[in-house]
Amino acid sequence: MPEASAEPLQFKDTAALFAKLAGAGSLLVGVSGGPDSIALLGVLAQWAGQNSVKLSSATVDHGLRAGARAEAEQVARFAGELGVSHSILTWSGEKPDVVSQEAARNARYHLLGGHMRALGISHLVTGHTRDDQAETILLRFLRGSGPAGLAGMQAEVERYGIVLARPLLDVAKSRLIATCKARGWTYVADPSNENPRFTRVRLRRLMPELAKEGLSTERLVTFGRRMGRMEQAIEAQVTAVWAKALIGLGDTEVTLRASELTGQPALILERILQKGLVHVAGALCTGKPVTSARHIRLERLESLTDLLQTALHGQVAFRRSLAGCLIGFDGQNLVKIVAAPPRAAKTAPQQ
Repeated sequence: MPEASAEPLQFKDTAALFAKLAGAGSLLVGVSGGPDSIALLGVLAQWAGQNSVKLSSATVDHGLRAGARAEAEQVARFAGELGVSHSILTWSGEKPDVVSQEAARNARYHLLGGHMRALGISHLVTGHTRDDQAETILLRFLRGSGPAGLAGMQAEVERYGIVLARPLLDVAKSRLIATCKARGWTYVADPSNENPRFTRVRLRRLMPELAKEGLSTERLVTFGRRMGRMEQAIEAQVTAVWAKALIGLGDTEVTLRASELTGQPALILERILQKGLVHVAGALCTGKPVTSARHIRLERLESLTDLLQTALHGQVAFRRSLAGCLIGFDGQNLVKIVAAPPRAAKTAPQQ
């Protein structure tokens, strides 16, 4: 619920919020029709016009609700009033019987990414807010994420072959609602945002009670920022160790110097393993999203790390598989991560 005292965004605010986007040349803003994305489109259009940045917009119609098309067309009319080109992208083809928020999100980014590549646009701008950041951090905590996940969403990240920019991560949703009301910009309410079958919706309903106990949006975002700083320090150490340990980097093989890994803290060794797994999995999945290694269950990666750490200390040969890769230690000098051979097809017994 918006705060009564929330201040609408002013141009002086957006000048600072969008400063990093000035060098992009052209941008696509993803607009769902809700208050966050409508406010983003409105203020971004003003900023882009004053900074010689070409702006386009798009809405994805997932085809899951009867009113979704009309809402997309409403966004198109609003974009036209702002002088911004707009496209409606439709998620067609077979869909699962029950569509999760993750499946809808992946489809949305797939469609937006393809549209951007066709237009030659590199940056997608979305209206994620401070409230979304707090919910994301809490959701990842419940799912057992490590420091990287608990840092929350990044303001800018390369994903799906595009640069995803979230310039409003430090802005409260209430300010965006206030901006729409102050400017007379009409927005819609997506019923899925109130559907309790989604975990994020249930967490959103809990947030006011958690805030009473001290776990407010501000506290969660501060926690995420601190975890982000920790993550930067971890990544710096991982980069340094990787550079010293790396002996060979082939398309489907990573060879590491065991002496540089022995004695490393478990978290650093874990990240080295993940880095090697992502490299090999990426080579195996050319042209496809690399998810098998990036999204390994943390418990499995931690277990693998503990076993390898024990083998390194005892100089005992070691061999395990994970995420389509084989991880091996020869007991002396080398740790290798290679593509696992394909499993032999089972043959039916002869009669």
